[in-house]
Amino acid sequence: MAADSQVYVVLINPAGNLIQRSVSFNPTNGSANVEVGTKSALEVVAVFVKRDLNGDQGGPFWDEYSGNNQYCLAESYDGVQVKVRDVPGGGTLASVRVKSYYSDLTNPTPFSSVGAVYHESVMGAGSNWIVFDEGEGSLYEQKLAEARTLVGYPGA
Repeated sequence: MAADSQVYVVLINPAGNLIQRSVSFNPTNGSANVEVGTKSALEVVAVFVKRDLNGDQGGPFWDEYSGNNQYCLAESYDGVQVKVRDVPGGGTLASVRVKSYYSDLTNPTPFSSVGAVYHESVMGAGSNWIVFDEGEGSLYEQKLAEARTLVGYPGA
């Protein structure tokens, strides 16, 4: 069976070179390898999720996470969660959004997503990354364009 979803994490090393890590997850094999396969101390440029690789639901579909302060991938009991953290300028409370990708076949809409917004000071468990150049500016935009090309993001 083809992998139903693929997570791409594009990291950047101190020399400015992009490094791609990718891990698949699906209903058969679950998501147990996502955190270990993507963990790194390097900064991240963007995180991409390519869903429905085998086209069972009309895909593939892409999601891009870019231009925020911090990202986290965490395994959940029924799939993978992407946490996005933004710290407002000079603020102390961070807004964290969570998007879940379900890999449970009994779910009526597998690989659907739900969003939640809450405030916390830390991201918690999972593979955590700080975003290169705080996710803004011309150098960040250049590296983001390179990251899209690297993973094959549509329109890159």
